[in-house]
Amino acid sequence: MLDRAGNSIIFRGDDADAAEFKRFVDLVDIPSRLIIRRYHAGRYSARIASYGDKQGLGSVSASGAGGAGRARAAQPDADQSAGLIGSGFLLDAEEEGSFTYFGTRSQHDQVAALVEEFAEQVREAEMRVEFYKLKHARAADAADLINQLLDLDRAQTADSPFLPRGVEARGVRRIDPPQQRQPEPQPTRDPDRPATRDEDEVGLTPVEGIAIIPDEANNQLIIRAPQRQQREFVRIIDSLDQRRPQVYIEVQIVSVSASKQFDFSIDYALGNDSPGNVPIFTNFGLRGDPFTTDLPNPSGITAAVIRSNYIPVIVNMLQTEGDGRILSTPRILVNDNEEARLDSTRDEPFATTSQVVGAPSQTGLGGTLSAGTSLSVTPQVSEAGFLILDFEVELSSFGERPNPDLPPATDRNVFSSAITIPSDSTVVVGGFTRESRTDTVNKIPLLGDIPGIGNLFRNISKMNSTQTIYVFITPRVLRDQSFTDMRLLSEGPMATMNVIDSLPPLEAALMPLRRQREQARDEDESSVSRHDQGANDQAS
Repeated sequence: MLDRAGNSIIFRGDDADAAEFKRFVDLVDIPSRLIIRRYHAGRYSARIASYGDKQGLGSVSASGAGGAGRARAAQPDADQSAGLIGSGFLLDAEEEGSFTYFGTRSQHDQVAALVEEFAEQVREAEMRVEFYKLKHARAADAADLINQLLDLDRAQTADSPFLPRGVEARGVRRIDPPQQRQPEPQPTRDPDRPATRDEDEVGLTPVEGIAIIPDEANNQLIIRAPQRQQREFVRIIDSLDQRRPQVYIEVQIVSVSASKQFDFSIDYALGNDSPGNVPIFTNFGLRGDPFTTDLPNPSGITAAVIRSNYIPVIVNMLQTEGDGRILSTPRILVNDNEEARLDSTRDEPFATTSQVVGAPSQTGLGGTLSAGTSLSVTPQVSEAGFLILDFEVELSSFGERPNPDLPPATDRNVFSSAITIPSDSTVVVGGFTRESRTDTVNKIPLLGDIPGIGNLFRNISKMNSTQTIYVFITPRVLRDQSFTDMRLLSEGPMATMNVIDSLPPLEAALMPLRRQREQARDEDESSVSRHDQGANDQAS
């Protein structure tokens, strides 16, 4: 029989049974070795107790009103005042944010570690503001890239009344995904257990309240985010804030032209200017008045038959050969993945004339045309040592101007492409060859068609021309951290243009070793000691 008031058991039986029953009671009725402690874990008390139950630290029980008793979850029908047998968690319904644990010392150590781990997770979820100074990247560009990682499709421009005006123009972004809450803290994995791939990878999940502000004046990023995300931002910023290599690009545009022209002309004059004569003559441009003795002044070799009052026959032959070479070498230095442009052109004005009825004509500037060399290039350096170049090269020049009131003719050659080339090598990236052949025959009808002697009644002009243009590109990737390669590359142009470096040349000097300095110091001390000894001897 159970005596609850006296916390005793009443047994009825013979002496042998009483002795056996007492032996069993002595085995059970021993002092408890469990330690009772209270832990304050805030709103995560129930979560910690549930997780500890899964880890085998004991079941979870809840105290009744006024703390009269507690029951284990494994024994829901047990009397609440009977007490808790074994380790377990007791959640106090009246005092939220804490729980009581019954267990051994080692079990309490595990529970304390679990509480600290959840507390660390809470601290990780707290919002913090960090400043990240960038060394190489631009703050605005880095902020745009990170905002893209945070899914800018759902981002909204910050419009808080606490922000200064014009903050939208500085690229402030607030990540505010709909129906998204701060993730609940979860215990980290056991350090003794091997990590899986997903646990080692760092993700950047949009969290409500993250704000990224580029401070362009100081070239730094101001990020407001939980501490957990701050560590992720550190890794991403370290990957973005890398010094980009530079590319020195040299372009050679070579234009070679060759021409050959042959002219053969004969002019005749039959009769003279006497009264009654009918003059017959040809005019292929070798004479003016056919009935004079004035010889023309054409180029080449000229032969003529001269009479007293006119020249009956004039023969002229001329062959002209020309060779030309034009070399244009634009050079430019540009960062990796940046566009560079160089223009070296000449503007040629032309006039325009307008006239109104009843008023004199007026001549004014009609406009200008540009011709010269233009280069536009965007390099992309790969880790394999080659470059991807998007380039456009334009070579233009003015031609003849038949009328001063009209614009001059313009020859324009444009090369545009995207190529892959090795660094520190000269390669041809484009070119063309244009050949022209013109045969012109001016002749007297019928007479000029007679075989053989028909050449005496012809003016023959033959012209052959060839023009070849090639474009060569030489890229050089500059990666030296101390810019030594850039200084070496500048020495040639500086010497050509007689440009003096502002820094004086550094002269080499010998630096004493540590042992030599110690020996010199010992010698100085010995010299001072001997001097003091000599002074003492003189005094004595």
